[in-house]
Amino acid sequence: MLAFILNVYRIKFIKPDRGFRLILTFLKIYYKTFKKKYPIDFQRFINANKISNSDYCNGSTIDANMQLIIVATQKDFEVIDKTISITLKALSNFKSISISMIVPQTDIEIAKNLFVKPNYKISIINEFAVLDEKFLAKLHQMYSSRDTWVYQQALKLNALANCKAEYAMILDADTVLLNAREWICSDGRQMLCPSDEYNFEYYNFLNLIGVSEVVPFFTFVSHHMFYNPKLVQQMLSELDLALPSEQLNALKLYSNKSHPSPLCIDFELYGQWLTKNKSDRVRFLKWSNIGISRKHLRLIIDSFFARWILSKLYNSISFHAWS
Repeated sequence: MLAFILNVYRIKFIKPDRGFRLILTFLKIYYKTFKKKYPIDFQRFINANKISNSDYCNGSTIDANMQLIIVATQKDFEVIDKTISITLKALSNFKSISISMIVPQTDIEIAKNLFVKPNYKISIINEFAVLDEKFLAKLHQMYSSRDTWVYQQALKLNALANCKAEYAMILDADTVLLNAREWICSDGRQMLCPSDEYNFEYYNFLNLIGVSEVVPFFTFVSHHMFYNPKLVQQMLSELDLALPSEQLNALKLYSNKSHPSPLCIDFELYGQWLTKNKSDRVRFLKWSNIGISRKHLRLIIDSFFARWILSKLYNSISFHAWS
């Protein structure tokens, strides 16, 4: 029931107003009566979902190149195959779009057979060409079972560091964009979408490296993010994280290796740094993402009506394998 209520207030045009606060009063009474911990930070949810959606896009072409970066493994290929054309349509106001899909060495040929098509400007990249086997081995020493999860984040960060396009987007492999949005404002500000997730370990790590408060006002675990690669490169240089060896050292010194989710360096690092250091370059817009079980992927994507309805309610869908 709570998930349903939250998803209602994640809708683009619905804000958590008095009605939500009334529901929240009863929820808090329930949790206190049964001595249960609040499942989310309700005030953070309100802060993230009361901001403007403004998915207005006037259809004019943005005179810039954009690189879409997706880190994936074979288990994600069905989602990407079904959704990539929809995502590209949402980004079609850029002058040109190239796709960089970073995959394990064992999945390269499968990815090429699926995704290399005349209508896609796509490169299938061996993940070891971005960060080598030694980097992954050192992560395994630090994080054991979570090494590949951290490795995928590091792949995204380093792909951005090497990006030559004017703008970039990191897209989680399970996520599809439904709407064209005002990625860049006329005054040069870029869009950031606050999320309603909070994990102490993410922000403790960022605080220790001098990026974020331990409890920031906004968080950005948003499954996709728009980037200015030049600002990413500036950020990494200022934080002494430009080299993979420097990144490994920071992970070793400051992250909690015993926690299952010790850090978020793909989205939160840039989101928090940009908010703190370049606030005049940011425009906050409503995230409006809905998580749906991957078992419903074909039902939704194959139905134009279902996609149309969801696009009127939300800006993106994440087809989670675990839900």
